[in-house]
Amino acid sequence: MCIWMDVDIAIAAIPVNVLPLVDAATGKVIDEGVTYDEAGMDLIWHFVTPGGATTATAVTPTSGGVYDWAHKDGGMYTIEMPASGGSANNDTEGFGYFTGNTTANLPFRGPTIGFRAAALNAALIEGGDYLDTNTVQIEAADATDTLQGGSIS
Repeated sequence: MCIWMDVDIAIAAIPVNVLPLVDAATGKVIDEGVTYDEAGMDLIWHFVTPGGATTATAVTPTSGGVYDWAHKDGGMYTIEMPASGGSANNDTEGFGYFTGNTTANLPFRGPTIGFRAAALNAALIEGGDYLDTNTVQIEAADATDTLQGGSIS
């Protein structure tokens, strides 16, 4: 599963976990009280570009900063991510996800998020735009060529 988001914009709420955060002591109680400054918080943003370059960047959640941590409900959390600057940001197309843990919680992993041009998301997901295609560029022809019978001459 992949969640698609626009690249090159600030994102107010990226999902941090796929399943609810769970108390480490019981291994089954959902923890709805994890705060941005939770003891032992270790949050890593993993990112892979379309070319295969990978990074793993430590992210420090905040309350009132560029990485605002928020509880949504049922042990599910989100974090804000800036368009640029900071330790991790949304300025490159590719795929990312969070991993982490705290002293009181079991380790967790977030959903895979694909970041691509807004026009692609609008056309492929929202249905609002057409994809811009250029058959001259695709066929490596020049402007004097004409399309005849399905081939360029």
